[in-house]
Amino acid sequence: MGVGSGTILTLLTNENLKLLYKTFCRMAPFDKLDMPQAHQIKLKVTRRKDILGEFAPDDNTIYISSARNGHFDTICKTLLHEMVHLYCYKQNNEKYYDHDDKLFKKVLKHIADLYGFDPKEL
Repeated sequence: MGVGSGTILTLLTNENLKLLYKTFCRMAPFDKLDMPQAHQIKLKVTRRKDILGEFAPDDNTIYISSARNGHFDTICKTLLHEMVHLYCYKQNNEKYYDHDDKLFKKVLKHIADLYGFDPKEL
């Protein structure tokens, strides 16, 4: 259905997360990093209100919360943030989850600079 048809359209779907992940993996800096292919990782929408997103290594899943990500730019920033956690984890970084970790901060700052984001928003 088209715009204005009364149908609620959400951009935050599992399929769209997979498409965004594939796209970001083809763009800098992820195109030069050792990232899993989209079929090797699960990307799921959750309704959790306590998170924006989460990388869960035990089930190899990135979760993005529909309760906290209502706009496309927030969805993208949250996915990029979780992709940095995933990258750090794949580098055998024991502190992949730590926002103060040196590698995490370095990659996140690079992404912020590259895409024109405030690093505090990532």
